[in-house]
Amino acid sequence: MSAPPWYPNFLLIQWMLTDCALQAEDAKNTLEEVLDCLRDGNHLGALGASRGLGDTVLYVSVVLERLATLTGGEEVEQTN
Repeated sequence: MSAPPWYPNFLLIQWMLTDCALQAEDAKNTLEEVLDCLRDGNHLGALGASRGLGDTVLYVSVVLERLATLTGGEEVEQTN
């Protein structure tokens, strides 16, 4: 018996949701580390802790936009 035609998309969407949640959790942990450094007055530590945060946030944003199109939503207009 073969899988229904919608099943591969369902698996892709589930994988994307899981991956996006993991990346968002990573960004949250990084932001908490940045905030801890800032509260301690350690701006250089905060700068070091923030490395890679922009890439993670961008990744999450792109995945969420792709999920919106896969699930029937309209494309989101880019804003800076």
